[in-house]
Amino acid sequence: MIIDNTQNAPLYFNLGERIAAALKFLMEEDVSQMEAGKHEIEGSDVFATVSIYETKSEEESSWEAHRQYIDIHAVLEGSERIARANIDKLNMVQAYDPVKDLIVLKGSGDMFVLEPGTFAICYPTDAHMPGVNADGVQQVKKMVIKVKAA
Repeated sequence: MIIDNTQNAPLYFNLGERIAAALKFLMEEDVSQMEAGKHEIEGSDVFATVSIYETKSEEESSWEAHRQYIDIHAVLEGSERIARANIDKLNMVQAYDPVKDLIVLKGSGDMFVLEPGTFAICYPTDAHMPGVNADGVQQVKKMVIKVKAA
């Protein structure tokens, strides 16, 4: 997993053309003004989803991981905590669903705060639990850019 400030995104362009396209989109577009919903960047290879929701307690949240896509999380308004752990350190709750590209897990890991101006890149080995209260319940506007892994 990579966690950094958006201003440092060019440091990661060498991680692949799709990741570079996603990070350039995050830097160059006025993403804070985007409406909720899906936004295509490079068809099904790279696309963004903007969501607005309220953060939850850690107990109400769940761990997830993906195989087909790398996630790039970027909070546009508000802040949230995200837990992270290597997928091998957690226990499977729900087997991999290839239609949803989702594995549901349980366990524990490290937490960090994601706020405007920061991003996190989650690879398929990075289980993550997003949307956790950072400073009490708050509304968050967030973009997750999905980057096809293969």
